[in-house]
Formats: sequence, structure tokens, C-alpha cells
Amino acid sequence: MPLDAMPLKELLERFRSEDTAHTLRALGLATSGTKSQRMTHVLAATEGRTVSDILALFRTEDLHRVCVQLGVDTGPHGDMVEGLAQEAETKEGQSAPDAPEPEIGWPYRLRRLWIVAGIAVLIYRGYRAIRRSRRNT
Repeated sequence: MPLDAMPLKELLERFRSEDTAHTLRALGLATSGTKSQRMTHVLAATEGRTVSDILALFRTEDLHRVCVQLGVDTGPHGDMVEGLAQEAETKEGQSAPDAPEPEIGWPYRLRRLWIVAGIAVLIYRGYRAIRRSRRNT
């Protein structure tokens, strides 16, 4: 699975900042920065690895916390890694739900009203011009 898949990023966002810092420390990298910067560093350092390989870098208690949040079965470290990896793959396979229609604001409605009014005026002028030309003939 490609690392730029949105579900992996969403999954990594479930981990606490300290969890990401611990993973960076285990990789021998600097742990400074915000949570999102740390997550970006983890993704950059693990480029080319599978989701399971990336998740395996996290501590068992960190994985357990995220498994509980997502309702994934907990157990040994490897089982939690596989369960979370499957969760990420399942989310990636699902299509995004249809976004609700945005509510049309009053400026747009006013603009449409002006367009309709303008068309009505043109139709009326055309009708009036036809009536006049029929009277004159």
C-alpha cells in the first residue's frame, strides 16, 4: 500500500505526540517539532515500507490505545499491528461518502433572482415589440 494513502495518515494521527516521538527516537531521528511534523518525519523515514512495518515501530501500549479507540481486537504486538493495518486497508478501499449539497447563500440566490428578472424583462420587451408591430400593420 502506498504511504501517501490518506488512511495511513489518519491512522498515525490517532497516536499521541509522545508515541510518535518514541518511534522517531527508535529510528535514531530528532524528536522535536509538532505532532504533525513528527508524523511527517516518521512517514519520510519509513518511505517504501509497508503499513505493518511502520506500525510495528510503535510500542505495544501505544498500539493497544489506538486499537481500543478504533475497536480493533487487542492482543500480542503482532496481532495489533496486523489488525490496524487491515483497518487502514479497509478504510482505503471504501469510497468517501457523498458530500451533502452546500447550502446556497443569499448572494447567490439574489444573483439568480436578478438573472430571472432580467430574462422576464427581455421577454416582456420582445412581446411588447411584437404587439406594436402587429398594430402598425
